Formats: sequence, structure tokens, C-alpha cells
Amino acid sequence: MAAPVFLLFFFFLPETQPTTILLYRSARLRALTGNPNIHTQTEIDRKGTKFSAELLDTLIKPLEICVKDPALFFINVYSALTYGIYYSFFEVFPLVYLEIYGFSVGEMTIVFLSIIVGCVIAMTIYFSYLRFYLIPDILKQGLRPQEHRLVPAIFASFGVPIGLFIFGESDRTTRAENSGTNSDFA
Repeated sequence: MAAPVFLLFFFFLPETQPTTILLYRSARLRALTGNPNIHTQTEIDRKGTKFSAELLDTLIKPLEICVKDPALFFINVYSALTYGIYYSFFEVFPLVYLEIYGFSVGEMTIVFLSIIVGCVIAMTIYFSYLRFYLIPDILKQGLRPQEHRLVPAIFASFGVPIGLFIFGESDRTTRAENSGTNSDFA
């Protein structure tokens, strides 16, 4: 789904990185004037560096930043855990709704609409937070530390465990009702 957007950006979005714009400009000036001594500071700084060194630095630097900054490390681990749980629902929904609840394939696909509904609710809450709290607060008191923007995440972090609990308990309750015994709760 991202491929058309990537192609649109790649071909039609103008370059905004100042150093890249200067690189293109210096190459154009070299071609127009025939003067091979026109270089940007980036070209001067990178003269003599090997591609393998650049590639290694490009691959290692993000990992180094992640490991050296505990806040980034925690955010990356938490995001990975959250996305892992989120995407595991795509595997679990057919198991639960087809086998346990006895839905047909058509009925089971309707369950995926709950993800869209949840996203719309979350966006509504977040945009309301921005409109009615954060933006007026910034206009009134100026920019605060970046951590101030993370306050909604404290409340939202309870959503994943609560949702997992509700999903798991509804499965256990349904199994107990279907078997006719309540052995899980004895």
C-alpha cells in the first residue's frame, strides 16, 4: 500500500536536504563552467572515504544510538512488543472466531472492522487532546519539555493489557458456556 505513495514522493516531491541541494548545484556549476575545483563542504569532508565505511556507519549508527540512549531503547522495545501483540491478533482472530464462536468466514471478516473503529476512537481522543489541551497550553505557557507530550501515553498504555484481558476472558467464558461446565472458575 505504501508503494504508490513512495513512487509519488520519489518522483514529484522536491529535495529539501540542504547538503543534497548544494551537491546538485555544485555538480551543475562544474558542468556549466568546466571548473573541476568547485566542491561543497560535504564533498570535501567525504573525499577519500570508502563506500564500505559509509555503509557500515549507516547500518551501525542507528543501533548505536538505540543502545546508548535508554529512552530510545525502551521506546523501541515497547513499540516492538505492542506491534507484535497487535499483529498477532490477525493470526488469532480466525482461530477464536471460526473455531470457538462458530462464525462463518464472512462473519469473521466483519470482526476486523473493530480495528478500524478502535483507530477512529483513538484518533478522535488524540486530536481532541491536541485541540483542547496541548495547543492552548503551548500558546499560553510556551513549549515545555518533550516529555510533557507523553502524558497521554501513560493512560493509553493500559489499553493493551485491558484489551488482551477482555479478549482472553471472553474466550474462556465462551468455552465454559459451550462445555456446559464452569470448571475454569471452580
